[in-house]
Amino acid sequence: RGASDLRHHADAVAFGGGNLALVSADWDLVNPAWCRVRVAATVGRSTRTVDGWFEGGGAIALEASDWNGNNNSVNSLTVANLTVGGPGRVLVVGVTVDTAAGSSVQSVTYAGQDLVFQRRAGNDPLTELWMLVNPPVGTGNVVVTLNGSDQIVAGALVFTGVDLTTPADVTPLPATTGNSNTASITIT
Repeated sequence: RGASDLRHHADAVAFGGGNLALVSADWDLVNPAWCRVRVAATVGRSTRTVDGWFEGGGAIALEASDWNGNNNSVNSLTVANLTVGGPGRVLVVGVTVDTAAGSSVQSVTYAGQDLVFQRRAGNDPLTELWMLVNPPVGTGNVVVTLNGSDQIVAGALVFTGVDLTTPADVTPLPATTGNSNTASITIT
């Protein structure tokens, strides 16, 4: 069961001359595939607390996605009302800017928190990836701000079940060249 399911069953259970109670059950923030369960047993005036770690699956899944774009020259763009909440969550935002006017991405935020720049490709158009590990639970806006005004499109993806200590592959992507109607790349 999930940690939230276990929390609802925290009533003490009598066994002989003592009680057994579930104190807490929470997903590990570092490794969301694990759940820590704490149980307290009381006999007379003595209480012993025991922690157990249980693996809970941890398959990476897409929790939410949305996008927005503007063909006019703007200096910011909002992807509105993105909802996040699952364990081991990571928000990845891809931004493409038509840099004809010389603009570049100044910042990307979600619910007021700064995302961290990850990678850049090209220069006109310019494409960048930004990431926020463990974004706050709830619904918020992704806001992309440029240092000038240009055409822009942004897409936001929220993944759950991600290893939060090393959420992204740090291997550099291979260089791309040429022109094509269909672009693809294989990544791990």
